[in-house]
Amino acid sequence: MWNVDWSRAKVVDPSDRKKTLPIGARGELAVSGYLVMKGYWRDAARTAEVLVSDDKGKTWMHTGDEAEMDNDGYIKITSRIKDIIIKGGENIHPLEIENCLFGHPEIAEASVVGLPDERYGEVVAVYVICHKSSKVSASEVRHWVRDKLSHHLGLPISLVGVVELQLTATVPKYVFFVDSYPKTASGKIQKFKLRELGIQQVRQGYGLE
Repeated sequence: MWNVDWSRAKVVDPSDRKKTLPIGARGELAVSGYLVMKGYWRDAARTAEVLVSDDKGKTWMHTGDEAEMDNDGYIKITSRIKDIIIKGGENIHPLEIENCLFGHPEIAEASVVGLPDERYGEVVAVYVICHKSSKVSASEVRHWVRDKLSHHLGLPISLVGVVELQLTATVPKYVFFVDSYPKTASGKIQKFKLRELGIQQVRQGYGLE
């Protein structure tokens, strides 16, 4: 837990908000102190979801951000809890795949979402925007993710089987090419709209090329 006179922060288990996680573990960021809002305007139900009192009566705001804390109290935001893709019980972080794709010379932007899957629960889908006059195939996108993340993991040969399973989980099953993303007024990508669009496109047979 990070603690100063006027505010506190901790990383908790998303499935058990009373459980504070150890240093280095990923969980949901919760904050307390004068900086915490009073609540959502005329939305008591949503306020009750995020503002939760602990056993000592202290109110914590659960941010919905996945984060980890180091030994010095620095906090790194790693994802949004609701954006994490759970494929066959394994947590997949969209940001890691997006950062990987940003390194491709032909790709300008990439946004990763989870789409429903009968076998695994969810699978990885990516919406790609290419640079002007550039072109990349879906197979190239998948190969890039598999190749670059394998180097990033850097695990020993003895764990090749484990690595292969992990890479298979992170490689996008569906690849869609678009010219733009649905965004909020502040410019944030509306991933829920991408998920809705992806479900429709999969039903129409797109994304597997």
